[in-house]
Amino acid sequence: MVTTAFIGAGVVATFTQLAMPSTTVDPSTLAAVNGGASADTDRQQQAQSDRASRSDPEAQINSALDQAASKLWLLPVDKYTVTEPFGPSGTVIRQGCELAAPEGTPFVASHDGTITLARYNGALGYMISLSDPRDSVTVIYGHAGKLLVHEGQQVHAGDVLGTVSNTGMAWGPSLYFAIEVKGQAVNPDTYLRQFGLDFKNANDGLG
Repeated sequence: MVTTAFIGAGVVATFTQLAMPSTTVDPSTLAAVNGGASADTDRQQQAQSDRASRSDPEAQINSALDQAASKLWLLPVDKYTVTEPFGPSGTVIRQGCELAAPEGTPFVASHDGTITLARYNGALGYMISLSDPRDSVTVIYGHAGKLLVHEGQQVHAGDVLGTVSNTGMAWGPSLYFAIEVKGQAVNPDTYLRQFGLDFKNANDGLG
């Protein structure tokens, strides 16, 4: 009986081999099939993620708030006079503006961001640098008397950063104010107009 079983198994195996032709799978074809399956899986996962995001009210609210925050800009001081505008002046090109204001006047964050520098820095005296990676913008404030924030702190538009003074090289109480986009200085008056601010006339609306 045992011998018969082994013989039967051998016959079945032999016929199985004869019935199934020997084939070689083209590697490129196999890769294409696997790649297609992977792409389909990725698309399905992305679709599921999109549906989950649309069905999550909190995610929608956070996205809307983030977009709104990136567009919110305020003037740095309530009342000031632009004594030195942006641009060429004699043999120098100013990278920012000088805003004359009374000693001790508080100045605020014009934009959301993180404080990347808050210390004494040569000609700008006590200065603050605020950066927002969402729009690659950096705002610089100089000649401050007091700094009320620290490096690494996250702030929102309207938060008080410090007070106006004349530290560094300043002719009198003033705030040095500069905006850089992707590392390039831009004219604050031109830049802030797109957000409805009349920087040159210290007006928070173009009216």
